[in-house]
Amino acid sequence: MRPFNKIFGIGLSKTGTHSLTTALDQLGVPTVHWPTSMQQICAFRGATDTTVSCRFKELDQIFSGSLFIYTERDQYNWLRSVAQHFRCLSKQKSRFRTTSDNVFALEADIRIYGGIVPKADWFWESYLKHQGAVEQYFANKVGQLLRIRITEGEGWEKLCTFLDVPVPNVPFPHLGKRRHFASNSRVQVGGARGR
Repeated sequence: MRPFNKIFGIGLSKTGTHSLTTALDQLGVPTVHWPTSMQQICAFRGATDTTVSCRFKELDQIFSGSLFIYTERDQYNWLRSVAQHFRCLSKQKSRFRTTSDNVFALEADIRIYGGIVPKADWFWESYLKHQGAVEQYFANKVGQLLRIRITEGEGWEKLCTFLDVPVPNVPFPHLGKRRHFASNSRVQVGGARGR
């Protein structure tokens, strides 16, 4: 495996971040999905989802020598999925309690979408703004960023080439289908979840 400090998945929610988390775990990179604190980010070799995505520039400064994976998704399917995701989130009263975990997560929604309860017409503009920021930031950082479309079938070959590891003889994990929220989940090899 190529040398790196940490690996950060910087795609937005509903772009295959949960699948990426599991894939990295299976490659021997302990990864946390949707971390709710910097302590969690520090505790793992990898971290993914919006709470990471909104901080990718800071994370590159703090953890120099890290690799970044930007998961992307086509407009129609992503908009439909993320709108459903936030409809489910808005029903969770615990989401709006003031705790350090929630503040960290809600800050991500504000940074990416412009509000704690984003409006549907903000989503695509937010997606394009984030995509533009990623493209601009990594334009001269050759080899530090992988762009991958997991939800459209890209998987082991692209990821393993980027990390310089052999392709595993198992199907690429495809998680999160018809699931709307996995709060602070730590996906372990074999699919078991922990906190």
